[in-house]
Amino acid sequence: MIVRSSNGEAVLGAAFSNGDLVRGDDITPPEFDDFQPHQVRKKHALRWRFLGMADAGIDPINAVDLRIDELGEALDQATALSQRTGTSERMRRIRKTAEVEGRSLGVSGAFKAVESASAQLHK
Repeated sequence: MIVRSSNGEAVLGAAFSNGDLVRGDDITPPEFDDFQPHQVRKKHALRWRFLGMADAGIDPINAVDLRIDELGEALDQATALSQRTGTSERMRRIRKTAEVEGRSLGVSGAFKAVESASAQLHK
């Protein structure tokens, strides 16, 4: 389990104390790679997608301790370039639409705009 808040830590601690859960060994990041290889594949592209967002003038998400740069280096150059340029092009289109509509486009705004554009495409 990964606990991300003090409340979650308290609940988990109580579950251990009550015997509802038994603590196992700690899991290292490379072990997570084996358990969730799809997350690793997503991170390979994420570094390049974040760079594409930055190229389009949109601040990417501050992803701390997720090894995005390290894992992104594993992606071949052609795919990395495709991820970066494709993201940059999409973000520029989304930004242009948002500006025409008078909306701000921070990271959350970008994701809302992507969801909206995606919904329009799939009608």
